[in-house]
Amino acid sequence: MAASAERKKLMQELPLLGLFMETILIQGENGVGKKCIAEAIHGFSVAKDDELEFIDAKDVSGKWIRETGKRLLGVRCSDRNGSSTVKIIENIENLPLPVQSQLLLLMESVNGDGMGKNKNEVSAPFITLAGGDLDASVQSGAFRKDLYHRLSVLKLTIPPLCGHDEDICAMAEHFAARYGIRSNGGICRLPEAVVANFTAYHWPGNIPELKQTVTQMVSAAQQGKCLEHASGPCNCSINGQEKRGVGAWIDAEDIHRYLQENSDISLKKAKTRYAAKVEKKIMKAALAHTNGNCKKASVLLNISYKSMLNKAKVYRLV
Repeated sequence: MAASAERKKLMQELPLLGLFMETILIQGENGVGKKCIAEAIHGFSVAKDDELEFIDAKDVSGKWIRETGKRLLGVRCSDRNGSSTVKIIENIENLPLPVQSQLLLLMESVNGDGMGKNKNEVSAPFITLAGGDLDASVQSGAFRKDLYHRLSVLKLTIPPLCGHDEDICAMAEHFAARYGIRSNGGICRLPEAVVANFTAYHWPGNIPELKQTVTQMVSAAQQGKCLEHASGPCNCSINGQEKRGVGAWIDAEDIHRYLQENSDISLKKAKTRYAAKVEKKIMKAALAHTNGNCKKASVLLNISYKSMLNKAKVYRLV
């Protein structure tokens, strides 16, 4: 389902990454497919037959560090069914500081950075996933800089759907075809108007939201509803006239009060007033989506970083 040049390049690198023994950090927004990428890298490693298990960083304890250390240093440490297990840490940015130091000591004590069964026979790369801005956590002191460098010898950044129209189209068509075959035995094709509207939406939920939207639309179509008039969880109609929350951006009562209080009102003045109000709400929503990161918000809104900062200060959003 990779269509953009950025995602295609990433997919082409996966076979080689599975053969490397360096630590790998996979970062990106929620829903961009970090776990799928980790599974693919594991599938190309010599440990591909071992069980793969994900653990959230908040559940990592000193005991987990010690048991993992025994396995990495060649001490037999099997799970209940006796099979070898390769574990991947998710949301590494949430790893508590005391455990960070223990994990760093573990990484320093292992000969090689991989998830191996033997000190001299590393079998799989040590992979961690980051959903938040790990660089910001390092700068704020919430995450150790030395551990960050240790875990990110190889760093992959998975792009979001927003701004990658080729990936949106390819994935939407894939989900529509797959769900159509599974539920009705036939391939469902999305109308051009549907796909065009998908590319105009910012998909804050990324791939899971796109999948859910397409699945619901195809399901509705199979129940006799026209795809061109269907709408999904993103609340974007197919003709592109409705977007999420647009109806709530300008309050009718507020306009009524404004007209009553200003007898000399002109359309030009009203337009200026409410354009600014809409702009402020859009920028506020973008900053909320990027956790207050003005640089990412400027990319999302397709404006310059300097313009984003200036407007955010004017509207007192930062």
